[in-house]
Amino acid sequence: MSVDKPLQWRPDRLGADYEYALCELGPDPDGESPVCAALVRHKSQHEHAAVMVHGMTDYFFHDHVARYLDSRAVTTYAVDLRKCGRALREGQTPHHVSDIRLYCEDLEAALQPVVEAHSSVSLIAHSTGALAVAEWLAQTTLPVDSVIYNSPWLEMLGPPWLRTHVPRLAGAITRLRPEALLRQKPDPSYGTSLHRDYDGEWDYDLQLKPLAGFPKRLSWLQAVAQSQQRLARDELRTQIASLVLTAERSGEGDTLADAHSSDIVLEVADIWARAPHLSSVLSITALPQAMHDVYLSAQPTRTQALELTVDWMRRHRRHTS
Repeated sequence: MSVDKPLQWRPDRLGADYEYALCELGPDPDGESPVCAALVRHKSQHEHAAVMVHGMTDYFFHDHVARYLDSRAVTTYAVDLRKCGRALREGQTPHHVSDIRLYCEDLEAALQPVVEAHSSVSLIAHSTGALAVAEWLAQTTLPVDSVIYNSPWLEMLGPPWLRTHVPRLAGAITRLRPEALLRQKPDPSYGTSLHRDYDGEWDYDLQLKPLAGFPKRLSWLQAVAQSQQRLARDELRTQIASLVLTAERSGEGDTLADAHSSDIVLEVADIWARAPHLSSVLSITALPQAMHDVYLSAQPTRTQALELTVDWMRRHRRHTS
């Protein structure tokens, strides 16, 4: 995509306070139909901006975050990455990429107009989206003031032997069967803990964020593992002020109370151990009663997460006006 081409803004699914534009990215390196990224923006017009980047089986629906940031003089944008959310096109494999670095093109195209319109820009990256942001920050020349990592997925799940061999095993299988799926039992517990039609309080499109997640290819898992390995080798480490927010503990999700008060997706101890590879300017905060997406936690935890987010952005702006 040419970043000089004006974006065509249109009404967004979140209502009159939002609009979105598609950043056309051209042919898909993974062989599906042409890809795009979707840039969503809140109607507020402040000098400072925050850009949210979602994780796997996710998209931007966080109206409460945008309204809170608006009340603190920050305009919210969000990127739905290729084949995700608003950027998913008919016939495409939802959320599939064979290399996390492909998302760098999405972020470069989406962030260019944001950087041009605001004196300071911060990123808020969730789960797998944190890897995409880390990859992009390591190679972009666009100015970013700070980053808030919301439960970033920085280490493969499972026992140590599996973590070590995932890239090699997944690579061997995908060379023979490029479309091979990751075998895992569907688990809707996290989804049901969030959605208001079940045990949660949030309204979002279950076609774009299904309760048990989208099927995942082994080549996608290999891409995640390879990105995590680059992070562990300090290839993605920056000097950008970075705040990592997590739950205080991980849980099993076997009870509703556990699902609503812990991270039942990732191991928070792994996040704490790997987080120093993200940046040389780093702070980690574990939030009591937080969920995997800390901004979807129950009150008062989510307000605490939002207050920490705004405070971090304010303290690390290049322009303080």
